[in-house]
Amino acid sequence: MIWNNELDDALKRKRRRWMRGPLRPRVQILPLPWKGYGAWTLFGQIFITGKQATCPEHVRHYVIGHELGHLYGGHVYLQFLFILSYATMVATEGTQSSIALLALCLTVIFYVAFATPRFALARELFADSVAVDLNGAHATLISSLWMARRVNDVDSRMRQARLQRLRGYLRGESPPM
Repeated sequence: MIWNNELDDALKRKRRRWMRGPLRPRVQILPLPWKGYGAWTLFGQIFITGKQATCPEHVRHYVIGHELGHLYGGHVYLQFLFILSYATMVATEGTQSSIALLALCLTVIFYVAFATPRFALARELFADSVAVDLNGAHATLISSLWMARRVNDVDSRMRQARLQRLRGYLRGESPPM
């Protein structure tokens, strides 16, 4: 599959020591019920919709770089910890144990870190900076705009902040890595 070949090329240019063997990320195309454009990284794997799989080459490079950015930034660990703390909270529901209280506290902390717009934007900016590092600022900006138009997200605050940062890279500002 071309997506995994492109991912392998990106990994050769920007590999992390832990991304070997069974922990090596792979791209999975989601089944047909998933419509529209989209890509997500979950548990170390990159998932894309079938429609996303047909995007132009420059967008494919951007998506791979951006999703690798989520892996490099440890954002998948945040997802895992949130799911683990939530599952523990649900499993201990009805008990008055210290584990239940700890699970509730951790769930709230991870939820805030995961869902708060400021932290969500920071994760997206970091992922974009990895895409810039792999593909250049111009290609990343063009591809980010292409994606934003496909998902009707050009005018959101988060997208505007991301595009502004990408324009800054074109002016010579360096990514905060």
